[in-house]
Amino acid sequence: MKKKAIIWAAAAMLLVGCHVQKTTLFVIGTSPYDERPVNEKPTMERPAWPNYDIHNENSFAVFSHVASPTKPSDRKVRLMVDYGRPWSESMTLYRCKEATYVVYSYVVPQDWFFFCFYEGDCIIDADTGDEYRLREVEHFPLNQCFWVHGMEGRQVGFVLVYPPLPDSVKRIRYFGAAGPHRRWFSPSAQKSKVYDLNDLRPHGASGSNVTGRIIR
Repeated sequence: MKKKAIIWAAAAMLLVGCHVQKTTLFVIGTSPYDERPVNEKPTMERPAWPNYDIHNENSFAVFSHVASPTKPSDRKVRLMVDYGRPWSESMTLYRCKEATYVVYSYVVPQDWFFFCFYEGDCIIDADTGDEYRLREVEHFPLNQCFWVHGMEGRQVGFVLVYPPLPDSVKRIRYFGAAGPHRRWFSPSAQKSKVYDLNDLRPHGASGSNVTGRIIR
């Protein structure tokens, strides 16, 4: 009888151990989605002129108090060609159910500095060539240059919104569309190297010329 009791107790402990192990694995398992980045609204000091003109810098919108939506990344990712720009650049990608959020962070090199983003920018599936086109830059204009003022030496972040990426997308590259040229500014189209998507996510693990669909 005593021997049977010991066997039953051992079996019960084994079952409990299996249950705990399964529960633990469920809890610590990696979620397929990230929480989207928090993005505080900047201060618009002046809107763009109705007759915005890329050749007239006075017509650009002016923003200040631009927050960095995330803790500065340890991953310094140079997405575009390095022109010797003095800022440090990093990228973090948030894979969410409703959209893909990409945070570009920069250290602004001077008191008045302008940025611009174009709707032709996209995330490219490096394996299929499918292009996921930029939908918006939260709080900032698309297809227009804008000033960031009073942020010299500080890190600012821009939240770019793209379509959600299917689970099948494992490797990506970033494409920056060309835009209008102005004096001392020539935004040529550029394509980054291929990155493992999970390496760019906030809790991630450590080129192709094919042409695919365009997803908006």
